[in-house]
Amino acid sequence: MWQSLDAGQTWQSCWSDQDILNIGSLAVDPRDPDTIYCGTGEANLSLDSYPGVGLYNSKDAGRTWQLLASSERSGVLSGIGVIAIDPFNSKHLLIGGVGYAEMSETRKSFGGLYTSFDSGVTWKRETFSFESKLLVSLDRLPSHEERHDPGYFYRTGCAQRHLALN
Repeated sequence: MWQSLDAGQTWQSCWSDQDILNIGSLAVDPRDPDTIYCGTGEANLSLDSYPGVGLYNSKDAGRTWQLLASSERSGVLSGIGVIAIDPFNSKHLLIGGVGYAEMSETRKSFGGLYTSFDSGVTWKRETFSFESKLLVSLDRLPSHEERHDPGYFYRTGCAQRHLALN
């Protein structure tokens, strides 16, 4: 990850001391621009994809990073391709992408959509009316803050299927 403080004229690395270099997504808190979330892992299903270790966050505009939600400990995705932050409640986070449960030894990291209402301390995997293990995109329709309208979220997904090679 690189950061520019002069509209892209120069760049410096702000991601070099972490355990993982594969980044799938970034999001900046709309209420606090010093808070950045970084989803690790490649959110695709190709054979040469590299999984991540979970979700990192920075409270100081990228100078330091903490592993907020470990894929291994919290069960969140190992390929985070999208992060959404509720613009009215920064404690409400959504992450989505792929998991490698079918291919991993532990069979734990499932893809899909995960939500947190406590700034990423705990996570819940959401279920939908169709069997989708891969969240492709997530977007939020803006709403009217003065009415406290939560707005709408839209998602797209697809199923993943692994074929055994003999």
